[in-house]
This record gives sequence, structure tokens and C-alpha cells, in this order.
Amino acid sequence: MTFVQRSSLQLTSLSVQSLALSCSNLVHLLIHLPILKYLTLDDSLVPPEYSPISSELIENLHCSSFSSSLPSQISPIVPRLYSLRLLNIGATDFRDTSVVDMVQSRWMPEKLLANNVVEASTLQVDCLREFTLGFRNRSEKETDGIYNSLDQIEKDGMRIVVSWDTIQ
Repeated sequence: MTFVQRSSLQLTSLSVQSLALSCSNLVHLLIHLPILKYLTLDDSLVPPEYSPISSELIENLHCSSFSSSLPSQISPIVPRLYSLRLLNIGATDFRDTSVVDMVQSRWMPEKLLANNVVEASTLQVDCLREFTLGFRNRSEKETDGIYNSLDQIEKDGMRIVVSWDTIQ
């Protein structure tokens, strides 16, 4: 965090792999990276109880302030996020419905923008274009098909990958 605060760099990509970082520290870091476009969090080798990929993180990535644990006056974190990859998730505190809600909150189909149904300048966040979710030690039937609700978003243009077992 000290490095980020003291530097004048414009960080657009962040990859965190095998780091037992608390969720609150990760959220604090992400608040200070407003132009971040590519975020990869890989839980490889992180014990589930120390995973930063938790329901709290997902709620803070949601672009509607009512879902976030952040104060309501703060803009959504990482508003320029283009690609989100959550890999090798072993976390035990993880709600699948919150993940689906978060992805939906960061999506605006091009056809709505193209037809002027919604003006791009009024959006608080850029549209998420790539979402990858990979679990370790979890089966598809444990999720009761909740991720199937993302099929329409994928048909509308977002690249979505949800898989079970380790992703490289």
C-alpha cells in the first residue's frame, strides 16, 4: 500500500497469486487503484480461511452502493474494470448469488448504448467484458445452476468462463 500511495504510476493490471491477504486490505488497496482494468486473484496454495476472495470482496466489487460495505458516498471500487479473473477459489465464505449479482451490476449490453437507451456518460462503471471464475474442490452441482443465469450476458457479449477444479 505504501508503494501505491507514494508512486505516481497508473496501474492498470494487478495479479495476486498465492497471497493470504485479508479481504479488507485487498479492498483498501483496490480503492486506491481507480483506473485498474485487469484484476486476477488466484487462491493457489492459500488455505480457505485466509482467502481474500470472499463474499465481502464480491459485495465491494458490486457497482451498486446498496450492496457494498463501503460508505454510500464512495464511488464503486475499480470503476474501469474490464477483466476480472477469480481463480482456484478455495474460500468457504462465498455466496454464488452475490457473484452473479455483481457481474450483472457491471454489465451494460452494447445494444443499449448503441440505441441511446442508456448514455455511457451516466454510467458509474465501465462494462465488465471478461469474467473468469474457477473453483478448486467444488463441484458444479453444489451451485445449483446459479451460474446458468449468466448465459444471456455471455450471448450479449461478455466472455464468461466458470469452471470447477483448478484453472491455469
